[in-house]
Amino acid sequence: MPPDTPDWKRLELIVADIQRQLAPNADVRHNQWVDGRSGRRRKLDVTVTQMIGAYTVFVVLDCKRRKRPAELKDVAAFAEQVHDVNGNLGVMISGSGYDAGARAVAAKYNMILQTFRDAGTSDWQQLIGEKAWCTITGVQLNQVSVSASLSASDKPTPIPFDTTILDDEHAEISSIKQMFWDAWKELSRPVGDITIHADFGGEPSFVRYNEAFVEITDFDATATLVAKLFPVNLHFAEGKVLENIDASDPAYRQLVSESFEWRRVMSEQPSQEVSPEEYKKMMSDSRFVVDLKNAKNWLRFVVTQSKAKSAT
Repeated sequence: MPPDTPDWKRLELIVADIQRQLAPNADVRHNQWVDGRSGRRRKLDVTVTQMIGAYTVFVVLDCKRRKRPAELKDVAAFAEQVHDVNGNLGVMISGSGYDAGARAVAAKYNMILQTFRDAGTSDWQQLIGEKAWCTITGVQLNQVSVSASLSASDKPTPIPFDTTILDDEHAEISSIKQMFWDAWKELSRPVGDITIHADFGGEPSFVRYNEAFVEITDFDATATLVAKLFPVNLHFAEGKVLENIDASDPAYRQLVSESFEWRRVMSEQPSQEVSPEEYKKMMSDSRFVVDLKNAKNWLRFVVTQSKAKSAT
């Protein structure tokens, strides 16, 4: 959101975003206008509408971003608003807490009171621990050799791994290296000794060999791939917490680490070799696998915790 967004609107947008994360199948709206049964047209900060079985549940959320705690009159007015628009549940979020009168009215009308605050290092330590480590897994290519079937020779011919593949007009269409890695991904990224075979399916394809353009029909690339782990110590940067006032555990907590240059880590950080069995087990857990091929140089981790689920 723009940096000049007012604090009250920023809170509304954050709360709406949190609800979308917690209820991805619900209809979450910000600043929805609803006609009340009193005849008044009401503007609601955030609404969540979802079908539960054969019934529609309508939740209204009201956001208060003030220096003083929300008072009895604030909660009473909101309770009347929820009743007027036929809301099934009212939830008030305050950035500065509630006074005793507000808590009493909320209990009377069975409303939920929550507080919103910026996360701190204690939240990071409680959720992650004193030190939070992630590991970048890199695969090192060793002892690679390529043998190709070329029209210029009646037997398999060694060619460089970075050989460019050309079409019949000698325009670049791929490379041995690119085709190797594409096939490797299709094989679920194995490590150890592997051989990749590729053919060109009858499509005229050419390479430059001995200063001439010659046709290539297939190739075998043999290599040893070694998986290595590069540890990164993550540090807390920022975050936000949404808490119920009557519970010790937060309803929602999102923490963000400081950014780090992952390419620099892999070039400078000592690594640990991983066996093919360990690597396969690591790659099978899709929750914690991120493909860095198209990632920017800087990375940061976002950890989200809610009563419904936790995700990294």
